[in-house]
Amino acid sequence: SRGKASNKQWYQRRVRGKRKKLNGPANSAFGEEDSDEDYSNQIIPRKKADVTSEDRKTLIESLKREGNTLAEVGQFWEALSKFGKAIVLGKEEIENSSDIDNTRILSVLYELSAQCYAEVAEVFRAVSAAEKAVNFDTTCCVARQTLARSQINIGELGLACTNIQKSILLNPAVKDAWEDLKEIRELLRKRNETTWALLPVETRPGIVNQRLGM
Repeated sequence: SRGKASNKQWYQRRVRGKRKKLNGPANSAFGEEDSDEDYSNQIIPRKKADVTSEDRKTLIESLKREGNTLAEVGQFWEALSKFGKAIVLGKEEIENSSDIDNTRILSVLYELSAQCYAEVAEVFRAVSAAEKAVNFDTTCCVARQTLARSQINIGELGLACTNIQKSILLNPAVKDAWEDLKEIRELLRKRNETTWALLPVETRPGIVNQRLGM
């Protein structure tokens, strides 16, 4: 169905018109300042010397799977808690290994978090998480697409257009991305028309061009 990403995850869909901030738990996944470091002190013990890389990877995958299951039934804050814990472990793994797969899993976790934030109308946190997803993996078309969709929700249509185009360049086969691009361009057109309509008649672009003989 429309809105699902190529990875078949349920939550890769567009969220429109949500502007009201909902009341979530006080210790949401990244806190008021979007800081997963602060949150990590509340949710899991600090790493111990006997925790192996394999242990962390196994737990990260388990937490991601639990988060997906919670999100599928609409428990987005609970899902964010799972993703937040997995992100903390992922950052610990990066400290111990420069394996590129570690940065990619962090990108996935931030991207999932961005979608959950969008679902609960935390639009600015959605953008922040999506930006981190892109930063951790600039080649991920899904992260770019989620960032574009998040930017639409805060009215950043120009940035959204740029990111959805980058997503298409990374993977032209994703039909949803083309649909997103079409929608963004339509929103830009309507916004431009509305802006021009608010201008005094004599200053509108078409009138000025006519006077200048353009």
